[in-house]
Amino acid sequence: QRRYDVRSDTASDYSTCVTLTTTLSLGASSTSVGYGEPVVLTASLRVADRDGYGKVGGNRLSDRVVTLQRRPAEGSTWFSLGRMSPTATSGGYSFSTRPHSTGDYRAVFTRPSDEGLTGATSVAITIRVADCSGPGCPTSLPVDPAQAAR
Repeated sequence: QRRYDVRSDTASDYSTCVTLTTTLSLGASSTSVGYGEPVVLTASLRVADRDGYGKVGGNRLSDRVVTLQRRPAEGSTWFSLGRMSPTATSGGYSFSTRPHSTGDYRAVFTRPSDEGLTGATSVAITIRVADCSGPGCPTSLPVDPAQAAR
């Protein structure tokens, strides 16, 4: 595979005879949104581009399981939001969400047991969410004039 590459028109498996480092990047359509506004997170998974990897270096990796994780602002525990969907771009994945609070997001690719690829985790991205105000917010309740006067 290092000498001749793998077929680029398929989600080819990489031999377990060798270990190839993978890289995973993450971007967002916006990093500052209003309460509940949509955000699309996009990830790109590929084989690291190293001299020793020959023709497979830099290859994009499609049809793999890439998961999006989130942790609350100033939190330490990551929670899985789900599997990212493949995009039309080779090695591309996306996930749409409507956050209600500020938090960090990262993409995770877990090392597959049937391929010679390592796992990878993207750098975290912070998405800041404006406080909710006005009608439609869960904390905005109609004020009873009698209660307001007290």
